Amino acid sequence: MLLGSLFPSINYGSTANPLKAIIESKDTRPEVLESAREVLLKRLEAYGVQDVEVKTMPDKGQLAFSIGGGYAAKEIMPLLLTAGRLEFCEVYTQAEAVQALKGSEDWKNWARWFPESADNARAVVATIAAADLPEFQRFAQARAGNGSLPAGLEFAPGRLPAEDGSIELYALRYNNGHRPLAGSEAVKSSNAEYTEASASAFVGITFNKEGAERWAQATRDNIGRPLAIAMDGIVFMAPKVMAEINFGKAQISGDFSLQEAKLLAALIQGGELPAAFHLVSVSE
Repeated sequence: MLLGSLFPSINYGSTANPLKAIIESKDTRPEVLESAREVLLKRLEAYGVQDVEVKTMPDKGQLAFSIGGGYAAKEIMPLLLTAGRLEFCEVYTQAEAVQALKGSEDWKNWARWFPESADNARAVVATIAAADLPEFQRFAQARAGNGSLPAGLEFAPGRLPAEDGSIELYALRYNNGHRPLAGSEAVKSSNAEYTEASASAFVGITFNKEGAERWAQATRDNIGRPLAIAMDGIVFMAPKVMAEINFGKAQISGDFSLQEAKLLAALIQGGELPAAFHLVSVSE
């Protein structure tokens, strides 16, 4: 998902020339650009990029990068443009979500996507054909806007499609103020690791002191229930909690390649961007 082709018209072939990219935000406040600059430098450093120069152009709301080392645009652009909003969330089980929706006046419309009888242990609340996902998202956003969706409930797709190609949906449960249990501020460090036995990679997370306490509390309160780990509204995993995790660590797994795990670890290490950015130009 994160390593998908963001710019299909660009030649992504690696080159020995420096990669030059300009990104821009509508928020041109100097403090926002400086914060974004620090986040992006942390991401690049965590990814292993050593030769990088950044020029801030506050009058245009732009950051100009020159990156050596032979990196291709396809590899670097996700680090520069991904929002990076990491969230650890409680979830509604399938049965809880269906029960909540049945209490609304729109159940007949919701029933198109949700089962009549539901599993109280299942974290995936529904599966939807990929072609139908935009329509579902528009429908859900409209219901959230008019107050007919329960407060604190937000639907999010899973990162990987189901075996039949359909999209798995989760119902994230937020606290007052639409806050997750924890976010990027709770993380001290993250790193990509590869296991030969499973021939797959995962991301290891170490929480800071406050984050470790919040994670221990969250897992203690949700024993026997799933907890979700999501980034930018996409659920990477939602395992059932078997016991309190009081040693300040977590793992994100999900059939990652090592490159995908390195990217995710760097995004987490750098933190969330303070504003949205888009690509102005790139050359290799």
